[in-house]
Amino acid sequence: MFSGLCIGIVSAIIQAGAFFCSRKFVQKHHSPAALLIHAHLLILFFSLVTVGVLWKYIQIDFSGRFLGNLFLLCASVAFGSYCFFQTLNEIEASRTGSLMGLKIITLSAINGLISREFPSLMQYCAILLATIAAIGMNFSGAKIFCKGGIFLFLTLVGYSLSDIAGTVISESVSGNGGSLINSFAGISIGYVAVGIFTSLGFFKIKFSMEQLRDA
Repeated sequence: MFSGLCIGIVSAIIQAGAFFCSRKFVQKHHSPAALLIHAHLLILFFSLVTVGVLWKYIQIDFSGRFLGNLFLLCASVAFGSYCFFQTLNEIEASRTGSLMGLKIITLSAINGLISREFPSLMQYCAILLATIAAIGMNFSGAKIFCKGGIFLFLTLVGYSLSDIAGTVISESVSGNGGSLINSFAGISIGYVAVGIFTSLGFFKIKFSMEQLRDA
């Protein structure tokens, strides 16, 4: 539990920094699509390194369920990331970060519709607290217009679907390295596929070393 809490805190700090850097990129280059493609090129590189290091410790069940969720991960991450970068163009990064807490509602709703498994009492409490925090931190500041709200909602849907697909992919990985190694390997395999998928965008958008550095 303690290790999970520490990982969550570190992840939140890194994500907060990524929000500000992403908004800075969009404001400088005026292209959420360019950020999407260049950022995922970097993710592809680091994911390949991770998979290469962990490959000898894992076994993968290449079932239809695995491949189907791999495709869902590619589509949902690409869609969610594009909408997220558009959201940053409409809403301040600090406010977007807190509003992303609403993803827990979207995730539980989609998961309930798909699996017919609904949250427990404690999970409902967590959803309520996340909702109060997300809304409570956004009473002040500039008005959120309809366009920003729509992109935020689409971001939440895309990222929720990617979380569901990523969980299934990680469950398809086994081995003697333990659950943490299997999870790292599973999600890295998923993001290798995502990186390859989004790299197809270079047929439309020119590669830029400056944009790669800024990403």
